[in-house]
Amino acid sequence: MKKGLLLVAFVLLACSAVFAGPFGIEMGWTYDQLVSNGVKVIGDPYVDNNVASYEVAPEKTHSSFDYYIVRIDEKEGVYSIEAYGSIQTNEFGTQAKEAYENMKQQLSKGYGKPIELEYLKSGSIWDEPRDWMMGLVKQERTCSSFWMFEGRADHLQSVMLDLTAKYTDTGRLVLRYESDKTHEILERVKASQASVL
Repeated sequence: MKKGLLLVAFVLLACSAVFAGPFGIEMGWTYDQLVSNGVKVIGDPYVDNNVASYEVAPEKTHSSFDYYIVRIDEKEGVYSIEAYGSIQTNEFGTQAKEAYENMKQQLSKGYGKPIELEYLKSGSIWDEPRDWMMGLVKQERTCSSFWMFEGRADHLQSVMLDLTAKYTDTGRLVLRYESDKTHEILERVKASQASVL
């Protein structure tokens, strides 16, 4: 009997480790579950159409990111987790590209080969190697990777990694995790906005 209980406990523990969400946050958690699992909420939320956005300090962090945002729907719970990190770089984007590639490799170990969108818009004048960061600043260069899923037990539908920039000496890594409930939530928000017109 004791061996059976130990086996069940071990299986449950193993399953919880397998389905541990990004940064230790699970899709579908309520605000109370978020807090009870050790996630610290920073400041007041931004609330719009029953969706609350919180800056948080998760228990599990990654050295590439400076801050984290969690979006919680009143009905569906956590449906979006975002992480943001800054990278000091040169105008060639050397350090920014390295950080992006490193993050993409780390994500690929867990999620497989990504779909990649890495290009400079046709006709852009920022086509010299030393213009690499300026292309990002002008939003004429795209540097993105994403992973899509269906039917996962953890309700994860997509992971998106972007490299963006506001200044030529600073790149920004943006990592987004979206739930399979995201589309439904956004459609509900659109419908509620349309109803007031």
